[in-house]
Amino acid sequence: HDNALTGSLPSTLGRLSRLRALGLCCNELSGSIPRELGDLANLEVLHVGGNDLVGTVPSSFGGLAKLRRLYVQSNRLSAVDAGVVGRPTKIECLELRWNGFAQRVVDAVIDEIWANRATYERAGRINAPALVIDGDNAAPSEAARAKAWDLEHDVNRDGFVGWTILARGDSRTLPSWCC
Repeated sequence: HDNALTGSLPSTLGRLSRLRALGLCCNELSGSIPRELGDLANLEVLHVGGNDLVGTVPSSFGGLAKLRRLYVQSNRLSAVDAGVVGRPTKIECLELRWNGFAQRVVDAVIDEIWANRATYERAGRINAPALVIDGDNAAPSEAARAKAWDLEHDVNRDGFVGWTILARGDSRTLPSWCC
């Protein structure tokens, strides 16, 4: 954190098979997020926010079954590939703010959560997951906003409490466990 690191993230980080957390936030890292980070089967926390990363959050992250927290805020990312949000069932916090995402990207993330809501409900967790997609990202469409509202107010028979979704124009704050 804040070590003035420069350059790109090496794809060889994907070989660190026992790695549980990788925190490289608030540096001067550039380039794209290597898809090989999706090979880190034991990864629970990835924090690469506050850099100058571009491109997408790679679809390989969808295979990170133990991923609980993904922080990619405050970069210059253009999209979140399909499968990133839908597969990691242990996700607690997905921090995407301050990337300048277009409305189609914001809507696609909400749509993927919506499409996989039953998977999240069955996964069992202590905290309801949070999606943070405000900042300079576009506001979701009305259809996506309606899905977000449903996701937030979904309490099933097993006691699963829905997502906390903070989108542009939302005045609420993050749950303390997400930060």
